[in-house]
This record gives sequence, structure tokens and C-alpha cells, in this order.
Amino acid sequence: MKSLSKPYILLYIVLAFCVASSKHILIYNEETLVLICFFGFIFAIKHYFGDTLTASIQERGDTIHDELNQSYITQIHQDLSIRDQYKQIIPVSQVLSVFSASLVEQSESTQKLAEYSLKHQIDSQISKMYTHLYKLQQSFPQKLQKKIHDNVLPNIQQSLALNKKPIDFIKNSKNKLKAKDFA
Repeated sequence: MKSLSKPYILLYIVLAFCVASSKHILIYNEETLVLICFFGFIFAIKHYFGDTLTASIQERGDTIHDELNQSYITQIHQDLSIRDQYKQIIPVSQVLSVFSASLVEQSESTQKLAEYSLKHQIDSQISKMYTHLYKLQQSFPQKLQKKIHDNVLPNIQQSLALNKKPIDFIKNSKNKLKAKDFA
């Protein structure tokens, strides 16, 4: 129990209440009694349980603050993870661009067409992969590596080993990639 900082304040309130009652300044009716009881209740709760309520509200506020902080940190880590995966994809597209350039060097007349179609293929593949992987952020690294490994690189290596004409290879690869669905 807390002690009052000014011990006589309660005595003054009781004396003022008695004087107001005896001079008929304070008239007792139902509303007045309810009001007096309400203020008495508020005073008692504040006096006896004020510190407990303040500590409880502060604890709840700290918990909510920590949860919100943790969710922000989790979101930042997810965003950084996606950015790192994006950085890992870029070298693959660069290797494919270099690879396509070495294939197209065999024929000057078809070089521009081959570069355009291969770049378009790579851009569309990466666009489809990003769209799909953005929707599935939780399993992003595994699915991306599997798709690149299973679909793109073995087909290109196999076709290069079998075909001597790079233009036919590019057209066949394009048709194969259109047939497959990345979703």
C-alpha cells in the first residue's frame, strides 16, 4: 500500500464533504451517490493498483515493439536473400551471352539474328523465373538452381555436341523452351 504524499488531503476532502452535506450544497440522490462511488473506485484503483497497471501496459508495449522489430528484421533478411539470388543469376546470363556470341561468330550474315534471339530467350527465361520465384520466396534458391540445371545448361551442351550449325541449335532450343512451362 502506498502512503499518501500529503496525509491531510484525505481529511480535508472528508471535512469538505461533511460541510457541503450539512449546508445542503451537496444533495444526495441516485446520480450523486453513483458519481461518488465511481470517483472512489477510480481513486482506490489508482492508489492501490496504479504501479501494477503501468508495469503491465509497459510490458505489453515492449512485447509489441519487439515483435514488430523482429518482423522488420525478418523482412529485411528476406529482401537481402532475394537480392543475393538475383546476383547469382546474373553471371549465368552473362555466361550464356558469351556462349551465344562464340556460336554466332561462325557466320557473319546470321550473327545479328542469333544474338537477338538468344538474348530474347534469356530475357524471357529470366523474366519467367523472376515472376515465378518472387511468388515463391521461401523456396527460391532450390527451385532456381534446379530449373537452371535441369532445363537450360544440359540442353545447350547436348545440342552443341550434336549440332554443327549454331543457328539450327538456337531455333531448336527456342522451340524446346517454349514447349516447357516454368510455372
